[in-house]
Amino acid sequence: MDENLYRLDVAAQRLAVHTETIKRWASSGKAALIELPGGHLRIAESEIVRLMGLRSRRNQNAETQPAPEA
Repeated sequence: MDENLYRLDVAAQRLAVHTETIKRWASSGKAALIELPGGHLRIAESEIVRLMGLRSRRNQNAETQPAPEA
């Protein structure tokens, strides 16, 4: 079964980040992108879901951390 591939602008909307953020994640090894023969970049749906999960867990951890005292 072939997986759906998305343009970075669509993925960025779903992840609530900028397209450049996704490119930085890819450069640092945090995200996997697919380069098409014409040089266009795409991201697999499963990678978007994985990144959404990581961001969700990070946000949950931030909410459970005690606020710094002033």
